[in-house]
Amino acid sequence: AMAAAVEEPTAGSADGMDLQAMTKAAIITAMQQRHGVLLDRGLSKSALLAAARELEQAEHGSVAR
Repeated sequence: AMAAAVEEPTAGSADGMDLQAMTKAAIITAMQQRHGVLLDRGLSKSALLAAARELEQAEHGSVAR
């Protein structure tokens, strides 16, 4: 039986987007819609995840005016 693990909030999932579980295409589409940035489909998934997390954190960080 699997233990019910408590979900740790991970970087990049600030509003519940589970980037790790998304496909590369889904990550690219989400970042294009949310941030107007078109990521390169040729990147590895880990590179896309890193870029997506940067965008998400930059977006959340710019809220404080």
